[in-house]
Order: sequence, then structure tokens, then C-alpha cells
Amino acid sequence: MLVFIGYIFRMNLPEIKHSFPTWWFSGLFLTFLIGLAAVSFLKLIGGAEYYFSNVAMFVSLPFILNIYQLGKHRIKKYFQVIIVIGIIAMLIHYAPKTIKSGFINFSKQINRTPEESILSVYIKHLISIRENQQSKDALIYIPRSEYGFWGGSNQCKNIHHAISAIAERPAIFGWPRGGDDCYGFMCGNRFHSEGLCEKSQLIYNDSDLIRYANSIGFRKVIKVTLEEIRTIY
Repeated sequence: MLVFIGYIFRMNLPEIKHSFPTWWFSGLFLTFLIGLAAVSFLKLIGGAEYYFSNVAMFVSLPFILNIYQLGKHRIKKYFQVIIVIGIIAMLIHYAPKTIKSGFINFSKQINRTPEESILSVYIKHLISIRENQQSKDALIYIPRSEYGFWGGSNQCKNIHHAISAIAERPAIFGWPRGGDDCYGFMCGNRFHSEGLCEKSQLIYNDSDLIRYANSIGFRKVIKVTLEEIRTIY
């Protein structure tokens, strides 16, 4: 909006017309309208509004960053001094607090010993699988009954990625747990799981697991629980 107002009232200035022609302003206005329409009329989830609404912002950045340079010969000298003093005053007021707070928080985090948790046990299991060269041709399965790994809605959007990310092995039936806050997000219309969301809610015995593994070209499954790591052939 600042760019629209500034451009309309200053579009007759030679430096504005030369640096930002009419076609640029038309493109900016068009991207703004498209973003506004998408946000207003489409059902967007997961922060997707950003990718539509912020296009116009990025297009307008060159104009905003050059406002001072384009009009500096029209700005009174005392006004330039006031702007510089204001910027310096803001830096003096905010910068020391921000730097000090960031340094203190960083020092606390870097010197803090991580607390042992149930999740850390699963992570150690996955690391040991990664280090085991004989597990390269295996699938990993963590039963849905392992609440220590799957529990907690605050981690449901990313915990299923941790299996393959840490163990560097493919995982099966690892889509979000039903009832979690993010189940509708990951298993709704946005993604197509080909039925794996529903299958991931079930508990499988050894024969079911190895049968499924064989159907997709694997000969063994590593079953991970809090107590043990067990290979199924």
C-alpha cells in the first residue's frame, strides 16, 4: 500500500518514471490483486497464504529500498539528519538488549546437558541401525502402540520423518497418528497417501510386516520398540 500511494503521487517525477516504468507498476498491482483473490476465495492451509500474498511484497522491495535515493535531492537537509538520528537512536535503544539477550540464551543452551527422555531411547536405537551395515536392505517399523515415540501432538508433524532421517533406512506405516492435531493436515486433501494414512493406524504382527516388505521388494523388517530392536525375516 505504501508503494501504491508513493508511486501514484510521485509517478510524474523523472527519476521515478525512468527507474520504475508503468509496466512495472501494472505488474505489481496485478500480483497484488491475484494474491488478494487467492487468499480471499481459496481454502489455503498450512501457511500457504504466504506464497500468494507475499509476491507483491517482493516485487515492491526495489521501490521501497530506493525511496530515499530517488528523492534525496528533494528532501530537506535537516530532515535527512532527523532520519539518521532516529535510526541511530533506535539501534542504541534496541540493539544492546537484543544482543545481550541472544548471548545469554545461547550460553545457556550450549552449556546445558540434554535431559534423558523416552524419545532419546528411540533415537539411540535408530542410530544403532544406521551404524549396522547389515541393515541397509531392511525396512524400519515402529508400532503405533509405542506412545513414547508417537505420542505428543507437538511433534506429530515431523516425528515420522525422524525414522528415515536418523536411521537412513526406509520406514513403513509411519504416517501421523490418528487423532493428532496434524492428522487432518497431513492426511487430508492436501496430500495423497494412497491409503497409507489409514494403514498406519493399525498394529501389525510379524507375518503381516514381512509379507508387506516382500511385496515391495524387501526381505526383512527391523521392528523398533522401547525395549529392543528386532529383525524379522
